[in-house]
Amino acid sequence: MNPAAVLFDLDDTLHDRRVSVDAFAPALHKHLEPWLSGVTLELFKATLHRVDHGGYVPREIFMTRLLESFGVTSGFDPLELAEFWRSSFAAYAQPMRGAYEILEHLRGHGIKTGIVTNSTVRLQQAKIDMLELHADAVVISEQVGVKKPAPEPFLECLKRLEVLPHQAWFVGDHAVNDIAGASAVGMRAFWLEIEQPLEPVGIEFTRLESLSDLELYLSSKST
Repeated sequence: MNPAAVLFDLDDTLHDRRVSVDAFAPALHKHLEPWLSGVTLELFKATLHRVDHGGYVPREIFMTRLLESFGVTSGFDPLELAEFWRSSFAAYAQPMRGAYEILEHLRGHGIKTGIVTNSTVRLQQAKIDMLELHADAVVISEQVGVKKPAPEPFLECLKRLEVLPHQAWFVGDHAVNDIAGASAVGMRAFWLEIEQPLEPVGIEFTRLESLSDLELYLSSKST
């Protein structure tokens, strides 16, 4: 039986964050040019990914570490540089392969869709708008005052969709925030495996190599 709703994480699930960072790198490299004498774009990109840690580092700290990687320890304002990232990055957002197709496939089966993501409304809504991701409900952790894997973001999205946890599936990339969090509230969890360092442990989940693989678990008939 098909679920009544499928909920998705945003970054590294519907939004291909690594590809987006690559797309943004030239603009960031140019903005940091006063401190990057002789640093090639290729070296900058490699260092950027190494320091970024998938976006889990606060941008002020990230910017400081990035410049320190090139021997720059003073003469810059981390707050200003972090604001440049926050105000500019969404314009370079790229969809995960198969994102639009799976959302359309679910709609064609009469299945509701939702997005549950951590971070601020400003950052995440800008990406969603840029990517033109059309979901029936969007919950961003800032709106509920607590981040995944806490149950509140998941439950708030289910409430807006008018769906019970056991009627819903959740697709995400993070072993704890997504898979453990969704499983704990009673949703079936699907782990999108995309170079995450940690695999879900002690949790029942279904592994996906791509978003299109989700179609394999849907019946041809709507619920």
